[in-house]
Amino acid sequence: FSQQACCINLGAELPLLEFSKAAHDYRADIIGISFSLAFPKRSIFPALTQLRAALKPEISLWIGGSGIKQLARLPDGIDSLCSPAEIIAALNAYKIHPQKRYEKK
Repeated sequence: FSQQACCINLGAELPLLEFSKAAHDYRADIIGISFSLAFPKRSIFPALTQLRAALKPEISLWIGGSGIKQLARLPDGIDSLCSPAEIIAALNAYKIHPQKRYEKK
């Protein structure tokens, strides 16, 4: 993406709760995670709930990937972005209003 955003790849093997430490270390504004269909469906919701609780409230948590399409709902404070166009729209909205969460239209 050329949306003036710095993306740091933390790898596929990083335990989810380590993302909160990485967010602090890198002074991240947004954490983005993609879940594949191979990730156990029953583990996604509790893992996201724990991660959201571990992150500072001002850090946005954006998720995507085929794995999340299986979920009936998401934990509070998490945004689902399922296409590159949604990611770009969310980044543009974030640049305009960094304290507001992205709202799909």
